[in-house]
Amino acid sequence: FGHSHIPGVFSMGKDKKIEYIRGAPHERIDLKDDYRYLINVGSVGQPRDGIPLGSFVIFDSELLNVEFVRFKYDVEKVYNKIIGRGLPPFLGERLFMGF
Repeated sequence: FGHSHIPGVFSMGKDKKIEYIRGAPHERIDLKDDYRYLINVGSVGQPRDGIPLGSFVIFDSELLNVEFVRFKYDVEKVYNKIIGRGLPPFLGERLFMGF
């Protein structure tokens, strides 16, 4: 995924068709047993999907689902660390907007 920082699920069935589902906050996605998946958990601290919250997933191997979880983190503190290191201000400012 590189550094996409955008939560979502890519799936492929036996027909080789690839589908994408964007991982919305607190959404649970049911997985099919005979599909293959690539799951992007998003970003714990620098989201790029317009939602200024950290992101992770919970994978349930018994129920075969993935839940996207969003949480608040101290954006101001991260911003101050970025500025304190002499990095360009836009790198910290974008965090307030989730970009």
